[in-house]
Order: sequence, then C-alpha cells, then structure tokens
Amino acid sequence: MLAIEGLTRTFVKDGREIRVLAGVDLEIEAGDSVSIMGRSGAGKTTLLQVVGTLDRPTSGAVRFDGDDVFSLKDRALSEFRGRSIGFMFQFHHLLPDFTTLENAAMPCIIAGLSRAEALSRAGELLERVGLGSRLTHVPGELSGGEQQRVALARALVMRPKLVLADEPTGNLDAATGAGIVELFRELTEELRSALVVVTHNVELAAKMRRHLEMVGGVLREADA
Repeated sequence: MLAIEGLTRTFVKDGREIRVLAGVDLEIEAGDSVSIMGRSGAGKTTLLQVVGTLDRPTSGAVRFDGDDVFSLKDRALSEFRGRSIGFMFQFHHLLPDFTTLENAAMPCIIAGLSRAEALSRAGELLERVGLGSRLTHVPGELSGGEQQRVALARALVMRPKLVLADEPTGNLDAATGAGIVELFRELTEELRSALVVVTHNVELAAKMRRHLEMVGGVLREADA
C-alpha cells in the first residue's frame, strides 16, 4: 500500500548542508503497524513529515498504491493528505471553542463532506473510544486522556489509508497511554489503515507488529 523509496531530506544551515534522511526505504501493507525508535535528532519526525506530505523530500519517492504522491501539485497534494492520511501527536491540538464532536468531525468538514455525515462519522468513533457522553463538552472540560481520545477519533474520522503518530502517549500517564495504544491498534486494524508510530516508549513500540530504528538517517530492523 505504501512504498518509500530512497527518501532523502537535506537542509542548509549556516551555509552547511545537513542530510537528515539519507536514503530511507520502507514498505507497509494495509493494516500493518510499525514502530520507529531512535535518539533525539535522528530524523524520525522529519520522516513522518515527509511521509505525511507535510514536507517534500530532497529526493526519492513516496508511493501510495503505486502512485508517487509528490508528483502532485500543492493543492492536489493537500487534498490527498486530507483524504488519505491521519495524524496524531503528543499534544492533541484540539480547537478550544469547539465541542468534542465538532473537533473530531473537523477533517470531514474541511474535506467537504456534509455536516450531517461529518458529525455522524465523528459520533460513531467517539462512542467507540468511550466518549459518547462527552460530545457537547469543550476540550477544557476533558481530562488529558479524554482529549487524546478525541484526537484519536479525529485522526481516523476520514478512514485514512495511513495513520502517523508522533509520541502519541508522551503526555499521558502509563495506564492512560496503554489504553490509547490498544484503541489505536484495534481501530486501525478494523479500518485496514497502516499505522506508523514514532516513540521513545519501548512498551508502546513493542505493541506494534514491526519494530524499526532510525540510525544515521536510514531505517533498520530493531528488537522491541
């Protein structure tokens, strides 16, 4: 479903070229789950940004179902991202003046689905993550774990092909984080979405089917 081929990303700082990604290759099938670990500054977040089409690579390709998405112009690429990729981060980034239901539905609304369809999809997911009684609450009325479950529903509401998570439990206590991970795995497997998680948490990494480590700007198999 997803093929990353020879991916490089280079930055220039103070006249010096810095290669953060040095030829990353990776294939991920629908419904698969992958953890990526590595020291801070190894390029993990840069990789997620490029694979998530938030940043273009210096060279290489990211193919979804055989098509190189970076052949698309910026507007078409943005539309593809909104339809096909879900994001979840350490900080939930919920909109403070919108309800739980509205926050979870936001990707659908942005993508142009009808409000009724957007709210219906969001409501179903929020029920699944245990927030059916909190639909009209705003983020300030929710616990940290509840807010992250809203973010989980928001990441999945468009039924994306790929879900990218950057330290999704980094702001939560161990028990709450473990619950989020179980929900994440269960829901992405049901949707047949590929899941890529960047984390420093060994226990979280171990719950994914495949375990990779980023070293020197490339990915290699790792024990977890």
